[in-house]
Amino acid sequence: MNIRDLEYLVALDELRNFRKASERCHVTQPTLSGQLRKLEEHLGVLLVERTKRKVILTPVGKEVVRRARMILQEVEQIEEISVSFKDPMQGKLRIGLIPTLGPYLLPFMIPAMIQEYPRLQLFLYEEQTHILLNKLNNAELDAIVLALPVSNNGFYEIELFDEPFLLALPRGHELSIKESVSLSDLSEEKILLLEDGHCLRDQALEVCMMAGATENPEFQGTSLETLRHMVSAGMGVTLMPYFSVYPNSGSNPPLSYLHFEDPVLALPRGHELSIKESVSLSDLSEEKILLLEDGHCLRDQALEVCMMAGATENPEFQGTSLETLRHMVSAGMGVTLMPYFSVYPNSGSNPPLSYLHFEDPVPSRKIGLLFRESSQRKEGFMSISETIRNSLPDSTNT
Repeated sequence: MNIRDLEYLVALDELRNFRKASERCHVTQPTLSGQLRKLEEHLGVLLVERTKRKVILTPVGKEVVRRARMILQEVEQIEEISVSFKDPMQGKLRIGLIPTLGPYLLPFMIPAMIQEYPRLQLFLYEEQTHILLNKLNNAELDAIVLALPVSNNGFYEIELFDEPFLLALPRGHELSIKESVSLSDLSEEKILLLEDGHCLRDQALEVCMMAGATENPEFQGTSLETLRHMVSAGMGVTLMPYFSVYPNSGSNPPLSYLHFEDPVLALPRGHELSIKESVSLSDLSEEKILLLEDGHCLRDQALEVCMMAGATENPEFQGTSLETLRHMVSAGMGVTLMPYFSVYPNSGSNPPLSYLHFEDPVPSRKIGLLFRESSQRKEGFMSISETIRNSLPDSTNT
């Protein structure tokens, strides 16, 4: 029994799929399956029930996984201590962000961090708040950036900045002629909100209660991009965080789009391929492709294209939405494959909306960085927090 075997078992528990677990562990599926059988033989118990349709952990398998996670956390701590002792700002750093912030903060944050900490290898993840907190607690992430307040038992919290809300409304709405709005202007409005699980939904509901506004129950969005297009279609108004409507954030990041037959290749302007009118699969053979996270069918389809082209996935980032991938490409983190209609004129780029600032008191949300109190990188995270603040437009610094 070795550490790698435990990593295989934990990955299988989380993904409940041998292929996906082997991809995460960067081994072949037969290798992962064979090592787990050897582990079962060594322990003399069945850990995993294998069926054609699903993977089930046995009761003893669940207990072994629980203890394996504890062991892997301790191993992570040992590795972290050794790296931090030499240089806290080098090596692998896994940062999680909430989806309503990540696509818009990262274009500011990433270039600054690459310049400031060239020896850091950043791995970026997007998840909803409760998942981020769980992964931070389980040492699957080193730090998270999210909206405060949250339950932070065992975590150290650094306040980064206050992000104001703006009101998004369709052009031609009766309020769109105003230069700014007050909360009382919303008293008769039905507000479009995100679905349960997004912290922004709870924050927007608080604003609705203060304003006397109500939620539009006929639609709940899964992303800010979806809400933006619903507002454009005249389905209602919504509250948008400042960075999601900041110039070039959440609107039309500077990208070039090149056609295959389908899908479309998105790459940063200035990329060596951007001078071409179209590309072939062979042009991708040396590229690392940014992909969506597990669970998106587009990820599996894009992986098939990568295999045909001889390209590989960029393991440092997996997006939760096409909007996030779009901004990561714009920030120079790689290239990606986009479905045709996501880049069709006025689709996923800049829907016709008006954005109004609120008068005082301006509703806002506080953004912070959390890491484990036991982390050996406390001074490093203090420095990263300052780097993030300094990367922002002056109007948002606290």
